[in-house]
Amino acid sequence: MKIRRLAAWLGLLPLAAVTVLMLLPVLWMLSTSFQASEKMFQLAMEWIPAVWHPENYPNALQRA
Repeated sequence: MKIRRLAAWLGLLPLAAVTVLMLLPVLWMLSTSFQASEKMFQLAMEWIPAVWHPENYPNALQRA
């Protein structure tokens, strides 16, 4: 019984890895959307911006 339970959990590991890989671009986009426009295209990416810029959303909607 323990072997089946362990096998079930080990079978979920690839699914968890794929889920993380699928969510990384979404998290990157969300994080980047709150950064200053000068920092958006730098190679060294900040996952959590030091200074948040929520005004990027109204600016984007005005330009659209």
